[in-house]
Amino acid sequence: MPDGSSWPLPDGEDDDRPLGWTLTYGTPTREDLLRAVSILNAYDYMTIHATKAKRDMACRAIRAEASR
Repeated sequence: MPDGSSWPLPDGEDDDRPLGWTLTYGTPTREDLLRAVSILNAYDYMTIHATKAKRDMACRAIRAEASR
């Protein structure tokens, strides 16, 4: 990100077992659980604490990375 922050990327369309599927039906690893926590923390920050400008910047960067 231009401001030096980092955000977890969502699952891509090519993922065989998306994180949501793994948490619901699979056997999540510690890595899966830590990734889920990072996504929850990012969601909390974006929806409650971030300004509109910061939220828009993060969403643009995430979409650009996900479309690669």
